Amino acid sequence: MSLTLHCHLLSSHSPTSSLEALLSLSHNLSAFFLGKEGVAVTMAMGIDPADDRSLTVIQRMNLLNRFQRDVVSYWIRFGHRTVEDIVRATFDLLSLGNDTLGQLRPIHYLSLLDPTAQWARDWTHGEFSRSVVVEVMRERPGLLEDAVRCLMSSRLRGDKQNHLKPSTGYYNEGSLHYLHFSHSLSLFGQVVRWKNGRKLFPITLDIGKCEHTLPTAVEYHDFLENPNRFVSGLLHTDFFSEWKKDKRVSACFLSVINWWL
Repeated sequence: MSLTLHCHLLSSHSPTSSLEALLSLSHNLSAFFLGKEGVAVTMAMGIDPADDRSLTVIQRMNLLNRFQRDVVSYWIRFGHRTVEDIVRATFDLLSLGNDTLGQLRPIHYLSLLDPTAQWARDWTHGEFSRSVVVEVMRERPGLLEDAVRCLMSSRLRGDKQNHLKPSTGYYNEGSLHYLHFSHSLSLFGQVVRWKNGRKLFPITLDIGKCEHTLPTAVEYHDFLENPNRFVSGLLHTDFFSEWKKDKRVSACFLSVINWWL
């Protein structure tokens, strides 16, 4: 697969070329993560940028992430259908795999490249793209469910150590879990920041042997008085000032945090 060609097509500002290049890139990455290339990738293996195979995947995911960041400046000219196809293809790729099986997934590589999910902020900033993102997320809830599941499962693993900046270039399983947690919390924040995003809740997940529904009927007044206690450095404080105005989103976010703590 030619990265140069795909980079050229993705930056062409052409609806047809951009979508075709994205679908080709997604198909190639999917084949790798689904083991169709004869290589089993697991979390225990970690990510080593010095490894040729890992470097290739990082380069391809980086191309995807750059496209995620750049396309918002011109995709309003693409039309609703094309933007919808772009979002759908991206969500399908990022939803691949299952953490419970110890798989190394596209979302882990994206979390390494964009741990605070800046792409999600860009995609939900404008009303046009935000409406498409929420529409597709309602149709394909796997990415949002994965984010919430990551936040709640982190509590079960006790992931309280900051692995965001490992001392070496190698990202072990603990580092990847933390990066995934950071990305998930940031993505969750971008979704519930907006009224139409909050309508995607409640969702019900199976975590371990228990079933949890978000939001829950729990009092969070003490936590609301000091929202930065846990998420300092991951999300901006102005998010919380908006969230506090809406009881449903407060419950959505804080039920996750309460469970994790």
